[in-house]
Amino acid sequence: MVSILSSRKDTLTLGGNTMTVSAMGFEDATFVVIKKTIKTKPFERDATAYTGMVDLAVSTALSAEEKKAGLTYPIVTQRIFFSLNEEESYRFSVPFAASNLLILMQAEAERITLKVKVE
Repeated sequence: MVSILSSRKDTLTLGGNTMTVSAMGFEDATFVVIKKTIKTKPFERDATAYTGMVDLAVSTALSAEEKKAGLTYPIVTQRIFFSLNEEESYRFSVPFAASNLLILMQAEAERITLKVKVE
């Protein structure tokens, strides 16, 4: 199942770490995969890349019509930890089906938001 989880990818940077984020729906759940890499020079790691906890908030992306209709959306929180390993992979599921996800990632004072299409 791991191989089909990485069909859609969006690249972003957080704290000197480069990540790809993908999502795949299966029945009534959505699976999120985050792959983190540190840009390195040959034989040395980038000591300036952020290490530590990263808080995530994941929700469905509502359309304008759904917002006007007063629909609410579930929010799931998750916490992952970055280390100085060159590559790391994080996988988790959210308990709802969605066509698009809104993901907020925060590491200390840096915060990014992205929209990911669910395949």
